[in-house]
Amino acid sequence: IQAAVYVTDGGYSAVQSFPLGSSGNVKPTTSITGNLTGLNATTAAVIDPVSGTLYIASAGTPEIAEYPYGASGNVQPSSVITGAHTGLSYPAALTLDGSGQLYVADHAANSVTVYPAGAAGDQKPLATISGADTGLVAPSGLTFDHTGDLWVANAGANTLTEYAAGATGDAQPLATISGSSSGLTGPQGLTLDAAGNLLVANLFGGTLTEYTPSDNPDAKPVRTISGVALPDGVDVDATGNIYVANELAGVSEYAPDA
Repeated sequence: IQAAVYVTDGGYSAVQSFPLGSSGNVKPTTSITGNLTGLNATTAAVIDPVSGTLYIASAGTPEIAEYPYGASGNVQPSSVITGAHTGLSYPAALTLDGSGQLYVADHAANSVTVYPAGAAGDQKPLATISGADTGLVAPSGLTFDHTGDLWVANAGANTLTEYAAGATGDAQPLATISGSSSGLTGPQGLTLDAAGNLLVANLFGGTLTEYTPSDNPDAKPVRTISGVALPDGVDVDATGNIYVANELAGVSEYAPDA
């Protein structure tokens, strides 16, 4: 599977891919869009590096569509997670664990739901993190750290919350990064950088902020990249380059030491 930058375009209900290092007015390598796709206000995408399955979240439906590697054009998905038993109401972020299970942050339900690899139809979640003790408030970003713990960016609370591997139910966070010193302002995208630190796209602050997973609650970022235009997604490639989805302004790339 060739590494690429996958970008969701909610306004056009599309997902496009571009080669790493692309710049300027570049034609996408693949573009999934059209009435047959069923995509509706796309919010997130993640590709399974083993199977090649591309998962795409639509907030307007709400559902998770699955496509084989390399799919492009006005094509039907190979399967769709949708229905009353899925627990989906506004899927906003996706990630995969080491076994290929799909984790979904639901912005409206204040929850994280887990599905088996290749799930389809009205699939009941294998696990759901939800409840007053979880600290989940409009979750909008997901990633796993190198220990296997799950981290969630909560746009509605300006926090990052950590959960033990396999957490379910009304689980209390193992740790929470929050407070005026944290620099968190509408955290959206969340990923690990080359050093294994948490990298956050702050939509309202126009910044990328970086934290160590062991930071205290009101920790100052170990790094801040300022002047970023409406960042609402972030990812890092194998060489450490940072890719940022800028709402209404394309994709920006930063060097690992920016």
